[in-house]
Amino acid sequence: MKTFSQLAFISLISIIAVYGALNLENPLRLFAVGVGLAAWILFALSVIRRLKKEAARRFGERKFEEYMRSTSHSRMKF
Repeated sequence: MKTFSQLAFISLISIIAVYGALNLENPLRLFAVGVGLAAWILFALSVIRRLKKEAARRFGERKFEEYMRSTSHSRMKF
C-alpha cells in the first residue's frame, strides 16, 4: 500500500511538472521537468532500499531458523 501511495504521489508531481513546463516560455521548463525526474529517481531509490531491507530481514530469519534447527536436534539425544 505504501508503494502505491508513493507511486500515485510521484505520478501527480510528474504530471504537474510536465504541464507546467509546457506552458512556460523561459528556461524554467528544464527545472520543472527536472523536478519530475528527481521525484521518480527518489521513488526508485526508496523502492530499492525497501527491497534490500526486506531481503536482509529474510536472510536473518532464515539463518535464525537454521540455527534453531541445529540446536534443537543436538539437545534431543537421550
